[in-house]
Amino acid sequence: CQFAIRAMENPVEFEFKNMGKNINTENAEYLPFISVDGNEFIFTRLLESEDDIFQEDFYKSEKIDGDWTASLPMEINTTQNEGSVTISANGIYLVYTACARGDGQGGCDLYLCVKQNGLWSAAKNISSLNTRYWESQACFSPDGKYLYFICLYVR
Repeated sequence: CQFAIRAMENPVEFEFKNMGKNINTENAEYLPFISVDGNEFIFTRLLESEDDIFQEDFYKSEKIDGDWTASLPMEINTTQNEGSVTISANGIYLVYTACARGDGQGGCDLYLCVKQNGLWSAAKNISSLNTRYWESQACFSPDGKYLYFICLYVR
């Protein structure tokens, strides 16, 4: 709270910059993640099908020679919604939020993928963390020892 008060009393000017056609589309893009080395950008994109069903998927872009490549869907996407991704600093663990899954314990749960031979494993529900409530928006500590996340009580 003290930080928020100081930040409001001392605003910092900044300029919004559109990331360009390799990232931005006519769809909503949100919940960005940038890797520790600054060369990998992952975000959630909201897609709409012909029957007005919405689908959230992860898209990834890499920085090459200072420019972001065209974003492509990630291999961990499913036919269900995925959102709010984080990757550990060592690049081995990926955690994301998924809601209303058959193996879910609550409204939304955290899922874990592990990088093996350059590919992400199938996602597994982190049942030791998830509750009957809503867990989302995880973030690894820089040393990888802790996973911070939101747990929201929803009636």
